[in-house]
Amino acid sequence: MAKSEFAQAYTERMFPDIASPAGYIDPEFEDLFENFAFHEVITEDGCNVAAHSRFLAILATLVGVGATEEYSLMMPAALNFGVIPDEIVELIYQAVPYLGIGKVRPFFKITNKILDYRDEEIQNPHRSTITSENRLEKGVEKQVEIWGEGMRNFYQSGPEDTRHINKWLSNMFGDYYTRKGLSIKQRELITFCFLMAQGGCEAQLKAHVIGNLNVGNDKKFLIIGNMNAITYKEIFPKIMMNKMWLGNGFSGGNAYFKIAKSEEREFASGVYDKKTGLVKFRNVVWFANIDHGKRHQELQLMTMAENRKFNKKVIDSDVCYKKYDNYNAIEVSFTDAIPSDFNGVMGVPISFLDKYSPDQFEILGATESEGKGFSNGLWDEKSRVSQPVIERERVYKRIFIRHKNTESGEI
Repeated sequence: MAKSEFAQAYTERMFPDIASPAGYIDPEFEDLFENFAFHEVITEDGCNVAAHSRFLAILATLVGVGATEEYSLMMPAALNFGVIPDEIVELIYQAVPYLGIGKVRPFFKITNKILDYRDEEIQNPHRSTITSENRLEKGVEKQVEIWGEGMRNFYQSGPEDTRHINKWLSNMFGDYYTRKGLSIKQRELITFCFLMAQGGCEAQLKAHVIGNLNVGNDKKFLIIGNMNAITYKEIFPKIMMNKMWLGNGFSGGNAYFKIAKSEEREFASGVYDKKTGLVKFRNVVWFANIDHGKRHQELQLMTMAENRKFNKKVIDSDVCYKKYDNYNAIEVSFTDAIPSDFNGVMGVPISFLDKYSPDQFEILGATESEGKGFSNGLWDEKSRVSQPVIERERVYKRIFIRHKNTESGEI
């Protein structure tokens, strides 16, 4: 089987000054390997990855498996495809805490030799952004940026005899993840490659799969789920960080699914239509990271005074706009009752997310009943009651929001 024109052109761009490295092994293997690696993989529908990210992933994987010879071949190819020296050196830096200096030191030497040979220069030789005094603080900030508020006090957690390891980990994030040269998305990508290539790191790999998803290294998705899943601990942090939102569809929250005759069984009244074979599910939403126009339609709101005068639901409510006993926020019982002139924190029903525009509102958290730390400091821990309470009466779970681009108002 001859080498394809695409593979030939791609190989020549990677190695313009030398014959294909695969050909050093065996000419027939060269055609076989490069047709797959440099044609089929690159052009496969739905699996396209930008060349820049692909070469970072390739280099990180080669470092992870300790493939010094292959790395020395692919590093010049990466440079020829636009990866800059600063990015490659930062990749080697970040490999050390995950792979160990003993495994990584040879790659420092190879990298420096190739850069010297090609007369390539580091564009920014001063890439550190932290000091010895703030490295822990900055590291914690990066952990929170990637995994959410649950990591805020992680460095202080765990058994006393191993707690220092968690502190070292936070310091490591301060030392490496704050450096210039690679974005947070690129750092999570190469970390995943280090761990996957090294093997035996399943627990860490699982954490960094979540980390990659949180920073945006993910595929587009559209998933059907129940509205109440919004506040699940696996979902709400992604919604709060604007990594996931509700899609458009399912009028009234109702969805209809057809079941096979072999699966027919007894349903509650009004749920199953024997004529159509459709089963009705309530409170159904799309969970997605695919943008859509409705998401950017801002709500038309009245002032608090106008709502009290004209909004019948507010007029009939005994609790709307009252301050919670145990949260530093006010209760807004209905999405259409959100006041346009209140700049403080408001607790709203989870159904608010169906009307939520990230251009208009900021999501600050949720009630502690949905997850420890979800309220981001709004909860009065002394109350010992995680559900929102107004005048000793409990309220259903709430999401805390605030108008965007406003100063915090008094409650």
